Amino acid sequence: MNYKLLKAKVSQQILRRLDKNFKSFFQANKDFNKNPTKYKGNPKPPRYKSNYHDNLIYNYQAFQVKGIVSVIENPIIKTRNLLYPIVSLIEYKQVAILEKGLEIKIPNQLWGKHIKQIEIIPKHHSFNIVFAYQENTEDYKKVKPFIIDGKRLKYINALYNKRKAKIQSKLQERNKKWSCRLENITNKRNRAVKDYLHKATAIVVKNCIEHDISKVVIGNLAKSLYKINLGKQTNQNFVNLALGQFIC
Repeated sequence: MNYKLLKAKVSQQILRRLDKNFKSFFQANKDFNKNPTKYKGNPKPPRYKSNYHDNLIYNYQAFQVKGIVSVIENPIIKTRNLLYPIVSLIEYKQVAILEKGLEIKIPNQLWGKHIKQIEIIPKHHSFNIVFAYQENTEDYKKVKPFIIDGKRLKYINALYNKRKAKIQSKLQERNKKWSCRLENITNKRNRAVKDYLHKATAIVVKNCIEHDISKVVIGNLAKSLYKINLGKQTNQNFVNLALGQFIC
């Protein structure tokens, strides 16, 4: 029923993902017969999803970007801890209209960008919205080689693992595995990591565009961290890092 209620362009994206997953399975299974040592086990075909919710992908033909101008009467502006009442304020925003009655506000930094795709990712108590857009190569200037410092990401992850272990030890005393507090620090940590990695990938993409680089080579992050043993403290800095987000 839910599938039939979707727009044709959105439901087609679901079939395309399924087709892509099966092609990946057939390719992996064929390679497994030739090089079984490259894999942890025999590749398995896609299965039915057990979750009640799934991602929805709207391509550029399934949504419309619209600018909205509104007038706010008697707003109060706060500046340097002082309140200034004014008569009216004109507010402008851009929204993506996905369905009738369903609008998503577009971040200010994406105004005027050519948005190619919008993906809705359901979470436990919220939804994440991912905008895919096309950059204009003329907007960038050439820069020197650079290094992205990962100390901040290392600190965020190490602090989260320390707090998580402390909370879980208390939960075990009450025969529990999860709590609202643990969920809150997990969501906060995930948002911080996602923000850091997306900013890092944005820097890489911009530099590739500036220097006409069409291919980026990234090491196999999954294999490099599989069964890693660099000591307890070093392992704690890398465990649970969603490095796949850097590629995506």
